Amino acid sequence: METGDLVRCWSIEGDQYNKIGIVLEHNVALKKVKVFFQENGEIRDLYSRDVQLIKRSLYNVKKIKELLDKGK
Repeated sequence: METGDLVRCWSIEGDQYNKIGIVLEHNVALKKVKVFFQENGEIRDLYSRDVQLIKRSLYNVKKIKELLDKGK
């Protein structure tokens, strides 16, 4: 997951179960994701295990394709 990706959140600790948000930050080392929820304007820190990638942002798709092309 990268900044700008669309995600579904499954956190049962709060009211974020099955909510859609946008990734603002993803800290791989701490396994934390900062997510923005448009419906209420809230920004929450969630564990990576509670976040599912729905769709990559167009910028991230382009960046991944460039990395794959360089590897060939």
